[in-house]
Amino acid sequence: MKIAFHFNADHKSFGSYYGEEIENLVFSNLLQCDDLNISSKIFVGDLLLNSLAKYKGKFDESKYKENFDSWLNQNDNIWKCMIVERLQPVKINACSVYVMCFESIDFYLADKISKLLTECSEAYLGVMQIDETSELHWVLYSHFLVPKYRIMDHKANIFWDSIHGDESKNYFSIQRFEKIGFEKVEFEDLKGRYSIFDEYHDFEHAKRTAKWKQQCGGLLAFMIDDVTYRLGDIAPKLSDQLYSMLNTYNTAETDENLSQVCVTCRRIFEYVINQIFPPQKEKNKDGKSLGEQQFRNRLYEYADISRKSDTNIDVICINTQTLFEQCKKLDTLVNKGIHQEVYRVETRRCIIRTIMLLDDIISLKEGAFAHNMVVDEKLLKSILGDEE
Repeated sequence: MKIAFHFNADHKSFGSYYGEEIENLVFSNLLQCDDLNISSKIFVGDLLLNSLAKYKGKFDESKYKENFDSWLNQNDNIWKCMIVERLQPVKINACSVYVMCFESIDFYLADKISKLLTECSEAYLGVMQIDETSELHWVLYSHFLVPKYRIMDHKANIFWDSIHGDESKNYFSIQRFEKIGFEKVEFEDLKGRYSIFDEYHDFEHAKRTAKWKQQCGGLLAFMIDDVTYRLGDIAPKLSDQLYSMLNTYNTAETDENLSQVCVTCRRIFEYVINQIFPPQKEKNKDGKSLGEQQFRNRLYEYADISRKSDTNIDVICINTQTLFEQCKKLDTLVNKGIHQEVYRVETRRCIIRTIMLLDDIISLKEGAFAHNMVVDEKLLKSILGDEE
């Protein structure tokens, strides 16, 4: 999601050039995160609410108050954690607000950084998710702010624009970022992006992008709901396993933690197959074993029996093979000691492929999967009051 961190730029803890001080503060806290996983452009600048309250060069106080309320309460569905008691100077236009806007960052990391900033800086005002279906938010966080950096875990790129020549390169920023603790710092040419030459840098394009992401998120959420509830009757432990998988991924700090996510992905697949097609002593018509360890054979056999379509079966076979190859790849990576940033990305793909494979499985059956609940007769008699 796109979020912005806000600071009272006039706070006594900052010097006359507050921008660098605030950036250093945010980046140093960012690099404290052991489980750092981020790839994002960063836009910076002042929150120019007062500029939007001017009419014919005159400041309109009532318009400013209206803009402030609209900015702060734009959308009840967006995530924000603003420190209300620190916003009073902003509400009466008595201080400048400096913004660092991350184009793409997950909730867990944004929340973690926000908590660190709250503890270490009295100038910190809070964090807000940006709603680019709102023209006010787009103007404040896209039109008014300047693209400055790209962060990729412990690496950073400093933006420059070849349209303006080499003089737009800020060599001092290279040294500053290295001092903060980034492992590698380079220049990146924007080539006119976000300038007047960029035909895609406008509110309409931003709104379509934001709506597409919302709709896509809804589509993925529906798929996960469908998987959970369609398989819930026959595989009641699935929800707990999915929760464990995602929770371990989000809190992982070592390769071993991420490796456990991969193990859980395989266990989820094996558990579901055991429920829909338990091990068989007999072989299938092609002579392939359907025993306890032949999970893929049993899935293919179930698909063949269901026989929705040959295309459907082919897709499932491909996706199953892909998931197993992904698990094998992760084992190879951890044994080679590959950097955790790479391992985390591959683990995320493993999670996504597991969910998609479960979606493939439920496509094999039109109705509900048969219940697979075994009731303890002694317990049942006890509940019904019939125990001898």
